[in-house]
Amino acid sequence: MSAIVIYSKKPCVQCTAVFRSFDKAGVEYEVRNLPDFPDEVEAFKAAGLMQAPIVESPYVETFSGNNINLVKEIIAAVKAA
Repeated sequence: MSAIVIYSKKPCVQCTAVFRSFDKAGVEYEVRNLPDFPDEVEAFKAAGLMQAPIVESPYVETFSGNNINLVKEIIAAVKAA
C-alpha cells in the first residue's frame, strides 16, 4: 500500500493528468474510486475539497484537482526520501 492515495472517479481528465505526472516520475500511489467511499466523500466536501482527484499524501496537505505545484512537491519529496 502506498503512502499516496488518489481518490478518483470516471471519467476524470484531471485525475488522468495527476496519474500521468506520478507515473512519469516513477512515484507509486494507490487509486480509490470516490463513489466506493461515501463517508470520505462527505468528509472531503466538509473540508472544501469539491473536485476530483483528491490526493492524500504525507508530504503536503490533502488537495483536490490537478494542482501541479503540489504534485511536483510530492514528487520532489518522494525522490528526496
